[in-house]
Amino acid sequence: MWVPQTSNTWPTLDVWFFILATIPSVQSKEPLRKKINNPGRVVNVSSISAHYGSSVVPIYSASHAATEAFMRSLAKSLLHKGVTVNSVATNAIWTPIFSGVENSKDNKIFDAPLGRGVPDDVARAIYFLCQKGSTYITGETLMLTGGKIVFDD
Repeated sequence: MWVPQTSNTWPTLDVWFFILATIPSVQSKEPLRKKINNPGRVVNVSSISAHYGSSVVPIYSASHAATEAFMRSLAKSLLHKGVTVNSVATNAIWTPIFSGVENSKDNKIFDAPLGRGVPDDVARAIYFLCQKGSTYITGETLMLTGGKIVFDD
């Protein structure tokens, strides 16, 4: 399985948690600071590991789970202002960071039944959640897994 090239020391874990959980939470609070009187959207990008865990990088899963919990609370806070707050959780999305990473029997990072996801897949999901037709969706997480969760053996 692919693992980021970091050590599992506490300072590193603190930094991971800060980047993955604290920063998105602080940025998402901006609508609370402003006097918003019109509908708006907040969309967080998360990971399916927030829901299914990871034995390899548990702090990654925990930080995304914390961010999603914050987003659900923020959805409650902004409901009266007409602002929807949602998350898009993905499995591994093919980006240059994964160049050189290949699927193998031991590494199934891109083994979704619909093939590997690309950034445009995530962008289209975010775009959908920002459209007028999604005004009834808030406090939810849209899972982009390419069928991996449904067909995982």
